[in-house]
Amino acid sequence: MTRHLLHASVAAIAVVLTSGCATEAAMREVAGSSAALVNGFKSETQSFVVRMNDLNDADMARLRRLAAQTQAMQIKSANAETAWTAIADDHALTMYGALAKSQPSEVIAGSAVLRSLIVDADSAPIAADTKQFDSLVQKLNALAAAPTFPQLVQSWLAFGKQVNDALKAEMKSAAGSLQDTSAKAAVTVVANPK
Repeated sequence: MTRHLLHASVAAIAVVLTSGCATEAAMREVAGSSAALVNGFKSETQSFVVRMNDLNDADMARLRRLAAQTQAMQIKSANAETAWTAIADDHALTMYGALAKSQPSEVIAGSAVLRSLIVDADSAPIAADTKQFDSLVQKLNALAAAPTFPQLVQSWLAFGKQVNDALKAEMKSAAGSLQDTSAKAAVTVVANPK
């Protein structure tokens, strides 16, 4: 699941919850499917974190192996230098001395490939905080739940009140319009008696 899918899900929830044309069943359905999408995103995030930690562990193991190999090479080099000194091999000692003057940092600085292989030895495992996902899923599941009887009664009462208020407003408007029409008719009759 991509982040775009999560954003689309959240956008769909916002559209359905803010539009007056959607039914409660449609809103519950969207909330339920969005909860499933968010749960999937959470699972994929957790899987990604596990994979990243596994890669980090593999990098740390590789660094330990490289450190052990480096130490073994240093021991071999010291033994070879001791042997060359014992047999007075000036040519080998001169070559070794020239090569030994190079510092690892100088060699690494001259190679982009070696620089890309450097891993921070102190990198800590990554942890995913899933509380935000859990909170969102809990809210979405609450929205997706079928309404209880008291919630239905409350919804019906609110709808009935809206209908009643709209009816009263229409009746008041019609009465005002009727009075205006009657007044205009009376003025017309008084102004033009036939």
